[in-house]
Amino acid sequence: PDMTKAHSHLLSPGRIGTLTLRNRIAVPAMGVSMAEPDGQCGERIVRYHEEQARGGVGLIITGVAGVAWPQGGNQLNQIAISDDRFLPGLTALTTAVHSHGGRIAAQLHHGGLVSMLDMLEGRPVWGPDYPEAPKGNFVDGFVPEEIEAMAKITEPVTLKIMTVDDIAEVTGKFAAAADRAKRAGFDAVEIHGGHGYLLSSFISPRTNRRTDRYGGSRENRIRFLLEVVAAVRDAVGADFPVWCKLDSREVGKEGGLTIEEAIWNAQQVEAAGVDAICVTAYHDTDQPKLHSGSHTPHVPGLNIPFAARIKAAVRVPVIASGRIEPEV
Repeated sequence: PDMTKAHSHLLSPGRIGTLTLRNRIAVPAMGVSMAEPDGQCGERIVRYHEEQARGGVGLIITGVAGVAWPQGGNQLNQIAISDDRFLPGLTALTTAVHSHGGRIAAQLHHGGLVSMLDMLEGRPVWGPDYPEAPKGNFVDGFVPEEIEAMAKITEPVTLKIMTVDDIAEVTGKFAAAADRAKRAGFDAVEIHGGHGYLLSSFISPRTNRRTDRYGGSRENRIRFLLEVVAAVRDAVGADFPVWCKLDSREVGKEGGLTIEEAIWNAQQVEAAGVDAICVTAYHDTDQPKLHSGSHTPHVPGLNIPFAARIKAAVRVPVIASGRIEPEV
């Protein structure tokens, strides 16, 4: 009984747009690499999310679901949502979660400059601009056994700096994927606008040095994301919940995104009509230890103060993430 009293707010129903949740406990997106090698949602990932629903959470957000998969894919065995052939597995996933009273959102994703599948399979990675040369080595943060198990890139990595037509093409893929998610029975979609993936590489002042209308000012840097939001909304209609995942800051990244700019970004996506904002963080990837100092924090509740500052500046619900205990 004491537990219930202490957590009465957490256990009270939540609302995101037209969506009612049985409580405010959300499982934010984590890439667990449990889909099949061909991008299908098979038995393993269905059972995984079904267990979370059975456990009583209000909302589950899938790990990265590739809108252009395999292009833009950033991990092996991730979910694909780029074609109608993936509908049977996606529908099996939503059906399993719904059978236990849970709600589930598909996270729509394009990996951009960090699309591991493109690197492994010899396709160019897509981005806003030439990235800076890395100063550190990402694998320094791994133990030898992990390095041994990693997929090895054998070809030189090539880059495609996106044209305005490419931007329009990817925007269309996000919209088509959102429509697919709705047809598969998902309760909502989350547009991934963080973590160095394609949309955030445009948003970040550090990685976007374009001189056209998609670069330079903060209005230009967020334009791609806002066009995706508009296209997704157009595809799913006014009543289907849509939200964005946004970085609250870029940790250890000189000239990167700050909380002040993140608050402004949140206000722009709110004005564009999203139903919620999921708050995360990113980091300087040349310092592997910052992986656990940003979006997957070692310190419990690290991102809550940043989520609170964004919450104070918008009216839509805010989902906080990163090692959060019920007490906080």
